[in-house]
Amino acid sequence: MVVVYGIFMLKRNVNVLAVVFLGAILGELTWSVAQQGKTKELTAQDYTEIQQLYARYNFAIDVNDAEKMTATFTDDGEFYNGSRVNGIGRDGILAFMHNRKLDMRRHWNTNLTITSTPAGVKGAVYLLLVDVGKQPPVILGAAKYADTLVKTPKGWRFKKRVVNNEGPPAAGSQQ
Repeated sequence: MVVVYGIFMLKRNVNVLAVVFLGAILGELTWSVAQQGKTKELTAQDYTEIQQLYARYNFAIDVNDAEKMTATFTDDGEFYNGSRVNGIGRDGILAFMHNRKLDMRRHWNTNLTITSTPAGVKGAVYLLLVDVGKQPPVILGAAKYADTLVKTPKGWRFKKRVVNNEGPPAAGSQQ
């Protein structure tokens, strides 16, 4: 009778362990599926690096440094002015930069917002395009950037950048 009882308890313990094990697996699967599609919380370092990306872009485009400006994008990045394509991919964005005229325009950005997404970050910022070659400086236009950013091995980069002009276009303005 002790042997029968022992076998019964052993089977019962194996069944309990099997149920616990299956429960743990199902719990892990449920948690994993729930995490898919969730946004990753950005760190203070992420915010700083993204702000620096915006600054590097502005300084590079203002002095027409094609290599540095293009380096703010992913290799397959897209750059638009409204629905007009400025450049797609590294070569397209470089060509856009090489075709720009160098003048005393400055890109002034403010009110940067950064929102985490499952794929990276959505960014938005206001732009005032200012001609500092005139006295007093002249505002050439106002716009908003709508950006998609991703973190690459080289740091945060623009995956897609769209300049949406606001108000009537200024004569000869080019973002």
